[in-house]
Amino acid sequence: MFRFMLAAAAALLLTGAADAETITYLCRQPDVSEAAWLKSEMMAVHDTAAGTALAVDPVTQYFAGGPVEAKITRNDDKVVTFQWSVRTRGTNNRTGTIRYTLHIDKATLKSQSSATALGYRNRENQRGTCEILKGRPGKRKK
Repeated sequence: MFRFMLAAAAALLLTGAADAETITYLCRQPDVSEAAWLKSEMMAVHDTAAGTALAVDPVTQYFAGGPVEAKITRNDDKVVTFQWSVRTRGTNNRTGTIRYTLHIDKATLKSQSSATALGYRNRENQRGTCEILKGRPGKRKK
């Protein structure tokens, strides 16, 4: 899974989203089921100057082919929250939309994430931790 995230980070960096005013969050959730819409890693790249963001996780990568635009639903001194949607297609050709939310506490880098299949009542929730990536993919902030 980590190789996937490095590839995703490289793709995000190549899109021009790696400058001094960009924060890249790599978030991990432990104990995630393989059948779940929420996977063990997700990434958000926040361009603080432009107020825009990109997000990716393995499901988004699979169905959208790479990072997608994420809406910043909250950004203050304490937290930042990203939300994005991805269209899916099942083996029976049924389509659907999964809405993801990633909530990050800026002080502790603790995260809360959720995935909701629109039109259904169930929602997956996970807690995890994030790290801020700097520079080229794979190089971690110390």
